[in-house]
Amino acid sequence: MLVLIDDVQFRSKEGFFEFLSRALGQGPDGIDSEEKLKNFIDTYHSEIEFVFYDFEDIPEEMKEFAGGIVNLILDCRRRNDEISVIYRTGDEGI
Repeated sequence: MLVLIDDVQFRSKEGFFEFLSRALGQGPDGIDSEEKLKNFIDTYHSEIEFVFYDFEDIPEEMKEFAGGIVNLILDCRRRNDEISVIYRTGDEGI
């Protein structure tokens, strides 16, 4: 599974979780918190590739939240070797 997360998804926490929940096949509100995201990733038994794109354009007020999400996913990757993380800038394309 490929999940592309760019600056647009970080306009609000609620919008981010709704997007990510849908992208991970959990409906609009299946994953609505960092704890539920962590639990989902830790127990998911197939490949997930998270591609973070255009993070330099995240609104200032959302940068701390976005950094926390990245750290959460990286922490999950340490426990689940089926998780991969890629960073791209707008200049690189997808």
